[in-house]
Amino acid sequence: MRTQEAELLSLTKRPASGHEDLTAVIVDFSAVPHISDPIFFRTLIARVNVVPGDLYRLPHNLVALVTPSSKAPKTVAAVEQLGAFLKRTGRGGARQQQFRLADDGGRLAKLCHRLMEEQPDAPPVSDQDDHVFGGYMSLFTSLRNADISNLVREQTIWDLSQQHHPVPMAGALTVSIDALDDMFAQNIRANPWLFEKIIEVIDVRMLDHLVDDRLKTGKTFTVNVNSTVVNEGEFEESFAAIPISARSRVILEVPYVEALHERPAFDRMVSTLEQEQFPVALDGIRWNSLPKLEVDHTRFDFIKFMWDRHLTPEHAKEWASLETALQAIGPERCIVFNCIEEGAIEALKKLGLFRFQGHAVNSYVRHARKETAPAADRKPAREAVADETGNGKPQESILGKLFG
Repeated sequence: MRTQEAELLSLTKRPASGHEDLTAVIVDFSAVPHISDPIFFRTLIARVNVVPGDLYRLPHNLVALVTPSSKAPKTVAAVEQLGAFLKRTGRGGARQQQFRLADDGGRLAKLCHRLMEEQPDAPPVSDQDDHVFGGYMSLFTSLRNADISNLVREQTIWDLSQQHHPVPMAGALTVSIDALDDMFAQNIRANPWLFEKIIEVIDVRMLDHLVDDRLKTGKTFTVNVNSTVVNEGEFEESFAAIPISARSRVILEVPYVEALHERPAFDRMVSTLEQEQFPVALDGIRWNSLPKLEVDHTRFDFIKFMWDRHLTPEHAKEWASLETALQAIGPERCIVFNCIEEGAIEALKKLGLFRFQGHAVNSYVRHARKETAPAADRKPAREAVADETGNGKPQESILGKLFG
C-alpha cells in the first residue's frame, strides 16, 4: 500500500539457500508521457506482468517483477515488446534491467537503499505497516467526506462554429493533485498505489460534487470515469441522483487506453453508461491513432484527441492523414484538447473541427470577442472568459495546475 523498496531490499538479504533461483526485472516507465495517469500506469504494468511472481511498486514510476530466473526471459520479452509499441506510437519507451539475486543481489540492494534514502522521514520498516495503513484509511475517509469544491478546476470546451461568436459547449472538470498534496501534506504522486486509489475516490466524489453543486447551473459538464469505479457499482447512487432529463448535460469521459489494454472491462463500462443514458466521450486519443481506432467510434457521442504541433498544413503527410480520419469519424463529433498554439486553430477549423479545449483556445476566444465587442465592453468580455474557463488570474496560484 506504498512504494515497496523496503520489501524488495529484504528479499535480497535472504540466504541463497532460503529461496529458489529468482531474478528481479526492474522496469522503468519514467520516460512515458502521461505516466502519472493511474489508469495508464496500471494498464502498462498489466502488459509486462505476464508470468507468476511478485510485483513491487517503486518510486519514480519503477516496477520490480520478481520471478523464477527460468521465466525472466518471458518478462524481458514482454517489456521489450511494450517498449517497441510505446516508441512506435510516440509514447516514449520502457526500459528494463535484470538482477539475478544469486549474483546481483548486492547491486539490487544498493538500488533499494538509494530509493529509501530519498524518503528520510519514513518510519522504520518494522513499525511502518500499521502506521501507513491507518494513515491511508484516515485519508480515504476524509476524502470521501470532504467538500472538494476547492479542489475542482474547470476548463471550458469551446464551440467555435460561429465565426467571432464562440460559445461554451461544456465545462471540463478535473481535480488539482497539487491541491490534494497540500490538503493532506504529502506527495501523493510518489506512491503509485496511493495515487491510483485516490483517483478512484476522486472520480466518485467529482460526480457527487456535480450533482450537489454545478448541475444546478444548467450548464453542461464533462467528468472522467474509469472501469474500476463504474464496474464495481461505485456510481450507482450518483447516477440515481441525476434525473434522466438532466443526463444529456453530463458527458462522461472514458479513457481510450483502457480499450487498448483492458478491453473486457472497458466494454462493460461503456455498456453500463449507455444503459444509464449518459453521453460518452472517448478520451485521451493521440491524433495518429484516429485512422486505426481499436473500438467502434460510432458508440461514442464525442471523440477527444490531443492537439499536436504537427497538425498544420505545413506538415502535409500528417495533415492529409488527419483529414482522411476526420472524414471517416465526422469532425463535428471531435473535440481537440490540450491545444496550446492559438495560430493552429483557424486551419483546424477548415477541416470541420469546431470544438476545442486548452489555454490557446481561451486566448483565441478573448481575441475573437475583442474584435467584435465595442471598446467600452472589451474589459468585461475578457473577464467573462476568465470566469467561464476557470483559467483567469484568480486561478494562477500554487493550486492552479490542472490534472486531467
